Amino acid sequence: MNQIKLLKTVLFSLPLFLIAGNVKAQIPDTLYYKHNTTYFWVSDELGIASPGWYGAGSINVMVNGFLYTVKASVNDGLNGNSSFFTDEYALMFGKKVTHNPFGNYMLTAGVALVNVTDKAAGSISSRVGFPVQLKYLNNAWLCGLAGFTVSAGVNINRGHSFGVLTAGIVLGKLREKVKRYRSVILNICHQKNLEIKT
Repeated sequence: MNQIKLLKTVLFSLPLFLIAGNVKAQIPDTLYYKHNTTYFWVSDELGIASPGWYGAGSINVMVNGFLYTVKASVNDGLNGNSSFFTDEYALMFGKKVTHNPFGNYMLTAGVALVNVTDKAAGSISSRVGFPVQLKYLNNAWLCGLAGFTVSAGVNINRGHSFGVLTAGIVLGKLREKVKRYRSVILNICHQKNLEIKT
């Protein structure tokens, strides 16, 4: 019952986060993310679950700040019992909720197939899970072709819910290829022009 209440709270709160993140775009964001342009990347992450080790790989596509993710993960030592092993296959949707040049937060939620293997019994049980993830993505390397990510999340499901904390690397088209020193100058000029017009 507590898990159902938590799930409802998260799902009802997600649209508020998405709307709040889109209310006011800061000036630097317009230099790095163009309207109707597709940005994409692959991510490889390692971390800890509750408790145990956790590994995940994902394919991500972002258009106009909206993020679409396909993710696969494995988790050993689920719920403190090393006799359990789980794998997760998730479809997630979310939003870039900040508008910074080289590092942004993204909030996503979705649905997943969770397979739990009992190593001792040799049995596998499947259930539907509801993953929620808050991700920080830094895109400062190689003019936006590489970066790193840190994320925290949960998967709420029947009997084997778990939380994760991960870090990893990302490769792809993360933003527009604006060099750091040039972007600073453009930001200053853009701000001055706006001040003159207003």
